[in-house]
Amino acid sequence: MEAGETERVALARELAEELGIDMRSCESLIEICHDYPDIQVRLSVLEVNGYVGDPDSREGQSLRWVSEKQLYELDLLEANRPIAHALTLPRHYVITDTSRYGVEPTLTRLEHLLEGGIRLVQVREKHMPAEDYARFMRAVVKRCRRFDAWVLGNTDPEIAAALGAHGVHLDSRRLKKLDRRPLASDLWVAASCHDRRELDHAGRIGVDFAVLSPVKKTRTHPAARSMGWSRFGALCGHANFPVYALGGMKREDVSRARRAGGHGVALVSGAWDRADQV
Repeated sequence: MEAGETERVALARELAEELGIDMRSCESLIEICHDYPDIQVRLSVLEVNGYVGDPDSREGQSLRWVSEKQLYELDLLEANRPIAHALTLPRHYVITDTSRYGVEPTLTRLEHLLEGGIRLVQVREKHMPAEDYARFMRAVVKRCRRFDAWVLGNTDPEIAAALGAHGVHLDSRRLKKLDRRPLASDLWVAASCHDRRELDHAGRIGVDFAVLSPVKKTRTHPAARSMGWSRFGALCGHANFPVYALGGMKREDVSRARRAGGHGVALVSGAWDRADQV
């Protein structure tokens, strides 16, 4: 950024100079602070969703188109990996709850959700015995693979991987016990957080994204103290990874979460209650 420039003005200038395109619209994607051995950088990342012209290498740099998932095949700088996550992750993160909806109705509703575009699902079934959980997880994975959707298991990391999940979602108890990332980089690692201390710890062990709650009151935990959007936004500002809002969320809360600095919303009743209306 040059003196007197806003982030959007600086981005438009750089895109014109380096790629020869005229940016027409963009929106904030993620803020990242990263410490290299010799320098600290702060990256304000914006997603361009409207431009005129054909991108061209104006300064002799290497240039090629890749899909979102092909980003992970590139030799990215460490600070750029969260950008790939933010570009790849969907805005809605659905969490199962068969204790309320039942196993077969949940699987039926899951089909509706997948047909409606849901691509990220957490299997969270604390009440299930291990054998039942494994059976249910495999059924969810089977359905999600048909739609190229990701499934994360809210269980021990090794169990999630063995059951064919695309990663693990760590509850706060499991998160606190870890001092390093529990799975390789080709699998997702997410975490449930409720305050800055847990977000900081999630960052230290290298999670790919987190869920922060409760943002609003929920009918399942009416006595829980909600943090509100202002506090949610302040906490997101300390995270170097995408953060989903959880707690009383509806699908349409995505734009509110993004304005606060979050990536999207995590849904329980906000998804399943309306699954057959997709």
